[in-house]
Amino acid sequence: MNPSTSQPLELRVIDGCTTVEPETPLQSIALTFSGGGFRAASFSLGVLSYLHRIPFQNKSLLQKVRFITSTSGGSITNAGYVSSLYTNPRHSFPSFYQELREKMEGEQLLQEAFGILRDKKSWTESGEYLDEKGNKTVIKKKRNLINAFAKAYDKMLFDHVTLGEIADANHEKVKPHLEKVCFNTTEFNNGINFYFQINAHRHHVLRNGNGYLKFSNNHTAARLKLSDVVAASSCFPSGFEPILYPNDFVHERNTSVNEMLEGLEYEHNNPLDINKVKNKTFALMDGGICDNMGLRAVQMEDSRRLNGKAGNKKTEQHPFDLILSCDVSSYFNDPYQEHNNGTGKALRFLTIQRLINICKYSNILLLACIASILLNIAPIAGYLLLIPSFTLSFLYWTGYTKLKKAKKKNKGSMAVAFRYLDYFLRLPLNKLVPMVNERLKSSLMLVSDLFLKQIRRGQYEHLLSKPIMKNRALVCLIYEFSSAHEVRRLKNLEDVDSVWWDSMKPDLMPSKAVQQLVDEARTMGTTLWFDEEQKEKKDKVIAAGQLTACYNLIKHICRLESLHERYKQDADLQELKQGLLTDWKRFQQNPCFMIDNLTA
Repeated sequence: MNPSTSQPLELRVIDGCTTVEPETPLQSIALTFSGGGFRAASFSLGVLSYLHRIPFQNKSLLQKVRFITSTSGGSITNAGYVSSLYTNPRHSFPSFYQELREKMEGEQLLQEAFGILRDKKSWTESGEYLDEKGNKTVIKKKRNLINAFAKAYDKMLFDHVTLGEIADANHEKVKPHLEKVCFNTTEFNNGINFYFQINAHRHHVLRNGNGYLKFSNNHTAARLKLSDVVAASSCFPSGFEPILYPNDFVHERNTSVNEMLEGLEYEHNNPLDINKVKNKTFALMDGGICDNMGLRAVQMEDSRRLNGKAGNKKTEQHPFDLILSCDVSSYFNDPYQEHNNGTGKALRFLTIQRLINICKYSNILLLACIASILLNIAPIAGYLLLIPSFTLSFLYWTGYTKLKKAKKKNKGSMAVAFRYLDYFLRLPLNKLVPMVNERLKSSLMLVSDLFLKQIRRGQYEHLLSKPIMKNRALVCLIYEFSSAHEVRRLKNLEDVDSVWWDSMKPDLMPSKAVQQLVDEARTMGTTLWFDEEQKEKKDKVIAAGQLTACYNLIKHICRLESLHERYKQDADLQELKQGLLTDWKRFQQNPCFMIDNLTA
């Protein structure tokens, strides 16, 4: 809206370098749910439940949410909500909230998944593949842990629904508020995100994938089960195996593997050797490997809306007034601890070379055992020592032949490395073992923690530094009010929001009760269960999502008011602000006041 003329502004932004002032505040909201197991699912549920609670223009603010994108644990809440919203004829948010909250209790999901993994009768789905010669091959869903969880999701959370059934729902009825949802995974052919997206208002599953590998038609993606998509989004490395397309997506209503393969476009996929990947299976894993917050998906959707052509029903949509990223990861990092070099005093007498010599001399022992048996000289001892000596001898010759082949095969830098191998072979194990442990520990720390934090930092810098996002993007962090983040939080407010912060500071400073709850919530593990000690933590994580959403909405309105006087004159916005401030005071006194009753 142009403040001087009160006329709508035509938004056309191509380069992302133009600041966009929300034309109609909070009419179009996008949410992103980060990964992080049940911690992410609970925090996301808390954010949704607070948006449902707070009224805006005679409806709950949740009714203004148009788009949700999610990764890993956040996909559990996203998928649960969209499937209930579109396919449950008796849907009500309080019922959905209580049901998901109860199903995350204890180890229910874990027990169901392992029960399925043990039960042979649960693995009957199969598909058929016909090769070029007409030979038929039966393709079965692999019996492994990630597929067991997919089946548990299907049974416990999503009621066997497919993407197409969500897209095709409500043809004749008034459409629910949520227009699109997106589930983020990572595909291993090209090493980038792979998106599954549903446009429920236009009744089709989008042909997303990514720029290199995507669906060629809507029907192929529509037959996929929501549970398998969520499993692909949440199968984090080391905890689960990759999920394979199309093999692990077969089910009783989707049995043609040929159609699943032919429903993909491979032209730009791994162009170095297209023949090795075309019409072949490919692996999907946790979307958090590349984008744990789902930020790229929401930015692409926002760009598409901003640049839609006026008058074209296919592209003309309202750009997002608010993009709220709900994130349970953090920048906190446990320092690397130096390994204690006092590992096993007995190991100082052992080296790998001495162990090799033992295996080497076992050849002599093996010959002696054979001789004692054949000559009937102490045959009992011969029989007792035969298997150990044979095993050690086998290990020696296997290692010897493989090492010899490796030396011949490797040249250049590897040949130099082999020349110094003898140094490590003769190093005492009490020195060698700590060296190996420290390398493994530091490598694991880099891959599973430091690299992901660097990716997270870069993505937020990219999002929040773009002028086009300046007045619309907001981050809802689980650690917002933690004691560890207090100094940085206040400094950020003083640096970025000094225009309004001084006047609002007395009202918005968190109480000790809030800070204590957040400190507990942010330290909950990223598991898919709540053990006995964590039962109360689940509700604390949900409460952290509720109160953090409340605070960030207040902050967003204060920022809008600092942009232009007209926001201070907006009656609906001011009524919302007063409702938020009232709830914030209640959170200060009792952070869990709305856990059991959303309308309390």
